[in-house]
Amino acid sequence: MPASLSSSDTRQAMNTAQLAVYGMLVGAAQRGDECPSNAALAERTNISPSYAHQIIYDLAAKGWITLEAGTNARVVTIVDRGISTLRPANMHGRAADAITGAQLVAEIRAEASRRGLEAEQFAAPLNTSPRRYLEALRWRGRPGATTIARVRALIAGEPLPELPGATPVTGGIAVESLATRIERDQARLRERREAWLVAEQQRYRLPRRARLIDEMPA
Repeated sequence: MPASLSSSDTRQAMNTAQLAVYGMLVGAAQRGDECPSNAALAERTNISPSYAHQIIYDLAAKGWITLEAGTNARVVTIVDRGISTLRPANMHGRAADAITGAQLVAEIRAEASRRGLEAEQFAAPLNTSPRRYLEALRWRGRPGATTIARVRALIAGEPLPELPGATPVTGGIAVESLATRIERDQARLRERREAWLVAEQQRYRLPRRARLIDEMPA
């Protein structure tokens, strides 16, 4: 193994490929080297470059590392050791303090763990489908300012800023008045009745609307 890990809990939580990639990242950070490329990780761990890339984001999503990705390089920070890989001199395309979706997901998972909650349960106020939300956010290279503000507010235990044009939410569930639901259901019923009427008129060639309505099943 390229480098020893910080705790048995971390080792047990990772699969073999994740453990190997994580060990290489720890080793690079300890030596003050740049983050290994996907190709280098793949060659040393006998996996594909695409799988190595996926593992990097998996580790970030689970809170074991934070990731700052530029257009041609990346910097990885080992969370429990507070050490980072070397920032390449030619790294550009993203501000040093830019926040990635993977970092936000990692922060959500870390805070959820601190509170003794599942990440999806903790993230429920952010979206009605928290599992899909976290998966989509994880791959966002540059989350919008509103997304970042909402995640920060959730972690801080503060009220979430409302999304522009969105229905207010309470506990992650959209609030809809009873009157709105009744109106919507009645509109659907009218549409179904009209569709049935048109079909019957075409079938029997009977233009008498009143008779058809009287014969209509409840």
